[in-house]
Amino acid sequence: MTITISGKPSNCQPCLNSQSKLKWSKHALERKEERSIDIDPKCVNINEVIKLPFYTNNGCYHYCDSKNGVTYYVRYSETSIPQIVTIIKRNPIAMARRICEIKGWRFQNICRDHLFGNCSRRNCRYEHKSI
Repeated sequence: MTITISGKPSNCQPCLNSQSKLKWSKHALERKEERSIDIDPKCVNINEVIKLPFYTNNGCYHYCDSKNGVTYYVRYSETSIPQIVTIIKRNPIAMARRICEIKGWRFQNICRDHLFGNCSRRNCRYEHKSI
């Protein structure tokens, strides 16, 4: 498995030109509905997706969107626009664990309360990092 880091997500912007389009497979749309994922496919922009932390597995890029709690599985082709082949929902701790793995952080040393904006300890013994 290859692990690489990318930037942070920003606000969703609808695709305005063909260079920022992202195709959704029929399978991905079915999984989105089946898993009750409340994301508008028209609002997912490739320029925003590629800023997310990701890892690759068998030629498929897995982009971790911690803001929406989902992972997009994207395949690239030289002849067509990128395609989301499926989408999965992750619980917040699983997402945090995966992003720590991508960024090379030791999950055991991270303050999970801080990750979710709840740490009120004055002298917290864990590291305060932001995803």
